[in-house]
Amino acid sequence: MIGQEFKRLDLPVGDVLASPFARCRDMAEIAFGRVEERLELLGLLSDSAGREDRVAYLRQQVSTPTNGTGNRIIVSHTSNIREVANVFLNEGDGVLLRPLGDERFEILESVAPDQWSAV
Repeated sequence: MIGQEFKRLDLPVGDVLASPFARCRDMAEIAFGRVEERLELLGLLSDSAGREDRVAYLRQQVSTPTNGTGNRIIVSHTSNIREVANVFLNEGDGVLLRPLGDERFEILESVAPDQWSAV
């Protein structure tokens, strides 16, 4: 449903990054037809080793503009976005962020899977 809405709304898709956990990886591939698995997107609750590095990686990804290469799609875990952006999402929800550089970003809105057509 999410991938279909991106196509219908003609939203450009750049990098598609996902945690290698099956549900994240599979969602990205099903919705966008491709995915780059990133260990840095493993859930923060699943493995404490490297936690600070994973937080720093996600913060860098959500704050760095794409320079016209399309929207960066990140499929990860609620614990990760909660830590980086203080956003609480339900399973399957997404959040739209505007990267501002220098580890800064703007939260635009949270979106449930069935709300993409209203974005």
